[in-house]
Amino acid sequence: MTDRLKGKIAIISGGATGMGGAASRLFAAEGAKVAIIDRNGDAAAETVRDIREAGGVADHWVADVSNEAAVNAAVKASKTALVR
Repeated sequence: MTDRLKGKIAIISGGATGMGGAASRLFAAEGAKVAIIDRNGDAAAETVRDIREAGGVADHWVADVSNEAAVNAAVKASKTALVR
């Protein structure tokens, strides 16, 4: 883990698997607090677990990016949870 992104929050939509999952892990490894927003809650929880086991800070919120209200709510919740 490095401190290049220490103090930053990375909000990653589709951040549970594939390229999004890789981005979530990379941002966490660089020191960012990671907010994963994904419609697959189980996969998002697994990615969060991996990040935390590696010493990172992450949480997830379930939302489909086609639902603007759900995404806005997830972003607001992630800011509240991760800004500390």
